[in-house]
Amino acid sequence: MSRPGNPIVHTSSRAGRRIESLWGLPSAWLSHTSKGPSRTRANRPSAEGYLRRLSQGLTNTGIADELSLSVSAVEKHLSAIFTKLGVTKNPIHNQRVRAVLIYLERNAT
Repeated sequence: MSRPGNPIVHTSSRAGRRIESLWGLPSAWLSHTSKGPSRTRANRPSAEGYLRRLSQGLTNTGIADELSLSVSAVEKHLSAIFTKLGVTKNPIHNQRVRAVLIYLERNAT
């Protein structure tokens, strides 16, 4: 049902609650304020996706932009991946390079 004077805003009632939507979309979709759609576990990039992007030479900012994530979130994911791979911080080796080398070795054809 359209609101009088505004044909775009629709109202309906479910289980005793009033729900307003724009163009028939649920109001929860309209209140989402992050950079992009919310990421569920199923559509988050895998460790392999991060490592592939590292192997392409992307910085944390580049990865964040490509995945619509914050740089902080990318840093946390990469830290967890480095831990999983056993790539520890040390002054002699670069973690990113070591992680990419492991990725390339595992995916060599």
